[in-house]
Amino acid sequence: MTKMRGPPNSACRHALLAALAIALGCASSPRAVPRPAAPPAPPERGTFNLRQGTTVVITERFTRTDTLLVADLVVVNGPRSTYSARLNPDGSVASIEVREYAVAAARDAQPSAVVTANFAGDSVIVTRGREVARVRLPAGTVAYVNPSPSLMAQLVLRARAIGGDDVSVPFWVPDAGGQPSTARVRLAPTGAHLVLGGIDVMLEFDARGRLTGGSVPMQNITIERTDGTD
Repeated sequence: MTKMRGPPNSACRHALLAALAIALGCASSPRAVPRPAAPPAPPERGTFNLRQGTTVVITERFTRTDTLLVADLVVVNGPRSTYSARLNPDGSVASIEVREYAVAAARDAQPSAVVTANFAGDSVIVTRGREVARVRLPAGTVAYVNPSPSLMAQLVLRARAIGGDDVSVPFWVPDAGGQPSTARVRLAPTGAHLVLGGIDVMLEFDARGRLTGGSVPMQNITIERTDGTD
């Protein structure tokens, strides 16, 4: 006659209970479902007109995303510049290519000059044709093409990232070369006061932080945004 085995000892009971707990936990816990990534924000597009009195003297058409700013800057009856800038999350510029045209009306003409600049740490590598140079710059410098309202707005974005109400922002003009300059940016909830190359520039922003207009009082210039603000 076969003898009945007694109850499992304490160690065995603990092992069985632990295995049962793991099995029940796996069976009852729902699998985590990953949330879909938020769709990227649509590009911001617009046109700025710079008026001197009642006359439009400069226009800029631009497209902006979180990482790219592309613009076509035209002096009426004068030269034209286009640029494409890759943007960093802190408002600084990672790289920029500037193309210059002697005559704005000649849309199919070859550029008279092409400048590319790649920013890295405390310097920028500049290429003009076959010439390559390295220029020392403060980290976080913003490239600036005069008188681009979109890049004025970029100076403000950089100032906001630095923090404070009165901020010094280093900037550098690719087509001029040379050493960097510093813009003073005084921030307000819906605007900013820039001192740029010794010139006062007053800028206005909407609730989403987009540049909507401004003025350069010393030069009797008004900056108007004619589309892309809805």
